[in-house]
Amino acid sequence: MENPIKTFLVQKGISTIEFARIAGVHGITAHNLMVGYQLKLSERVLAALEKLGGDSENLRKEYEAWRQLSR
Repeated sequence: MENPIKTFLVQKGISTIEFARIAGVHGITAHNLMVGYQLKLSERVLAALEKLGGDSENLRKEYEAWRQLSR
């Protein structure tokens, strides 16, 4: 199983750094999200996912499930 956030952004053609700018977070924070270091998705990240046309609640649940499986 792949990181659902990373998969979503690849489908949209958005790089990690571009996503960091859109979400208003540091590039390291976005990188940590891509590799699964972030425990939870921040409100900024969730809002950015919504802005990009994603279902933030579903992506949040999928991310948390993915983290559990990848540990």
